[in-house]
Amino acid sequence: MASEVKALATKTARSTQEISQHISEARTATGTSVAAVERIEQTIGEVSTIASAIATAVEQQGGATAEIARNVAGTATTAHEMQSRVAEVLAEAGNADRRAVEVQEHASGLNEAFGQLKHEVIQVVRLDC
Repeated sequence: MASEVKALATKTARSTQEISQHISEARTATGTSVAAVERIEQTIGEVSTIASAIATAVEQQGGATAEIARNVAGTATTAHEMQSRVAEVLAEAGNADRRAVEVQEHASGLNEAFGQLKHEVIQVVRLDC
């Protein structure tokens, strides 16, 4: 019976040693898993920071794009107003040209009338003399 007790004690010691080794391996695996989870958590934090920076940049770019669109619309409005004003200036220039022609015609008419008046005055003066 002593040999059986001794064999059982030896088996128990071996089993205890194997269990201790398994527990040690489980602790090592758990430590490795915890470290991996910490690295994953850190990576998620970095990705979150980058995503936040990208969102801010996209928001700023959206604002800049909206400002550009407002400027383009304002420029288009100004260009349209300038086009209207150029058309008005062209119309006024046409009117001024017509009036200049009329003034020239009237001046020519006055010049002719003055010439006739001068001629008639000379005729009257000669007759009176």
